[in-house]
Amino acid sequence: MGNEEISLNMSPAQLHCRETYKDLATIENTEEVNQLVNTLSSLGYKSDVWIGLFSVIDWRWSDGSSGSGSEYRKWENLADNEPDFASYNQFSELIENVDKKATWDRFYTESSSSTNTFKHFEWFFGFDAVRDFIMPLLQTKPHPDGLLQVLDMGCGTSALGPCIYRHSPLPVRVTCADISPIAVRLMQEHVQTKAIQPHNLSSRLEFVELDCTQLHEHYSCSSVDLIVDKGTTDALLRSKERKWKANQVLKQCLKVLRSSGSLLQFSDEDPDARLLWLETEAQEPGVMAADVGVQEVGELRGMTYCYQVTSRSIV
Repeated sequence: MGNEEISLNMSPAQLHCRETYKDLATIENTEEVNQLVNTLSSLGYKSDVWIGLFSVIDWRWSDGSSGSGSEYRKWENLADNEPDFASYNQFSELIENVDKKATWDRFYTESSSSTNTFKHFEWFFGFDAVRDFIMPLLQTKPHPDGLLQVLDMGCGTSALGPCIYRHSPLPVRVTCADISPIAVRLMQEHVQTKAIQPHNLSSRLEFVELDCTQLHEHYSCSSVDLIVDKGTTDALLRSKERKWKANQVLKQCLKVLRSSGSLLQFSDEDPDARLLWLETEAQEPGVMAADVGVQEVGELRGMTYCYQVTSRSIV
């Protein structure tokens, strides 16, 4: 960023940034919010500045990025579909409070009230992009109780859980859990309206309000075959609480997973950081152990990875 001050509307500003630098700013966490504010202050800027989030049909960052914060809509300048950064505390508040029930209650309330038609909100991508990572883990024979236990953790209003229910040839009980009762109610109403049918007539689908740091309140130890986490851990790691809550969730997952059961984390975090964290926190001598691996999902609004954590029996 140079120190010349140029007054431009959003489109010319975007063109100037792409020709001179790379693009308008994309902000993914609180540190980047503070870095931007400090940079502007040190250069003596007093006026508003453009960031790269805009809407033509759906909201997106101008450089193609996606992740925490891209779903935020309460920018000050929505009248012309060009969010500015006049009040950076709006964005900072969202990032720091994505682990709070009230944040998501407000998000789903505002999202549902803005349209008469239900629309799934998908963090990163939908089921089709990752079905080849999920469905092979549901090929083993069911347990004596007859159902493979699947948890969609932090489901929101994603179609992921219902799609597993619809496509699994083996009988499954898919539990879609979220901290927001608003999201749970919206999904229950949607499924009842659509009358979604399972591939296997013995399969079951349920939606429950559940704090993922308290999985033991819903599940007994070693009772779940597969846990799918599409962005939930990412949100926790970027919140004010950061790794404390994420660590709690990981330990709860390993506690309720059966031996050889798997946790799939879909994330845009680089393997150098996520693998180290998982390999460290998923081991506790005499208590729990797990194998950790990673695969590239591909370029889905930016590079995305599938981290697989497989529980091992303690000898």
